[in-house]
Amino acid sequence: MSYLIAGKSDINSLLLYNFKDIKVFELYLGTLSDFDEKKINEIKKNCRIFSVHQPTYVTLKGNHFGFNLLSSSPEGQKSKEDFRELMIKCHRHGINRVVLHAARYDPHELDQNDAISKFINKLNGFPYQSSITIEYDVLWFNTELTDSLPLITNSVVLREIIQKTAVGITLDIEHFIISNFYVMFCNHLKNIKRKEKSEKDFKNWIHVDTDIKIANLYKELKNFVEEFKDRINHIHLNGTDWYNYFLKESLPLVGEHLPLGYNEEKIKDRMDYFQLSNILRMLPQKKETAIVLEVGKRDSVYDYFSKVSDSVTFLRKYL
Repeated sequence: MSYLIAGKSDINSLLLYNFKDIKVFELYLGTLSDFDEKKINEIKKNCRIFSVHQPTYVTLKGNHFGFNLLSSSPEGQKSKEDFRELMIKCHRHGINRVVLHAARYDPHELDQNDAISKFINKLNGFPYQSSITIEYDVLWFNTELTDSLPLITNSVVLREIIQKTAVGITLDIEHFIISNFYVMFCNHLKNIKRKEKSEKDFKNWIHVDTDIKIANLYKELKNFVEEFKDRINHIHLNGTDWYNYFLKESLPLVGEHLPLGYNEEKIKDRMDYFQLSNILRMLPQKKETAIVLEVGKRDSVYDYFSKVSDSVTFLRKYL
């Protein structure tokens, strides 16, 4: 199967890039205003913008709020308006994937079934719905907030959404890994009848019988791709180190969003790319699918674009 291998960047960084090694990109947006159409036209002279990620924030009265379609607040209405406008702009510029990754609900207002129905209704109200690709949410310690729960966290929820809409699925490999390990860990705590949990406990747990846990992880990933292969049309990928899944000061986790094949003294990419490539070969052969490399911008450690370029070279050995 032939994949488009893409980088991910904001507009201003792309304007400074020479496009020597990477010709396809997913666009990151802080707010909708970052989608500057003059700059987009300039960038399109040198590369293809294959996909755009939904804005991280909406702006109301000069203040930024987190994008969230499920919120009943004015920010929720603004999120809906901004996403609709983004869909129209992307269609105008021939951008055929718009990643949607911000479905959180307040359990004091909605139960999960109501949240699913509300999300489906929102999706069915957008133009060019088949261009929308929804991203699997990540489960971790910081996601279990009592007033803001992630919606798309398991196959049952995802299955209901795709049955009632025309959207595609973005498979974020690292999100899948973190969530599955976290669920395994929580089940372990239930088995030993322990309620308290911490990242330190996880770090101790992941070092015990790791090979068995990794084998189970790839089995779950294979089952997921097998079930949803006809709707998976977009992939997010980066290096990941499950021995370093902990929060230092702010997101990302220390072991998240690494370059592919990254290997330093205390942090390394632990992904098995032979297994991963075999799993990805299950996807339909005729579908145009991009693998977007979500390498983190850790400027004090390495040059971003050079590491994305190295990651492209690394990945091509396995596809």
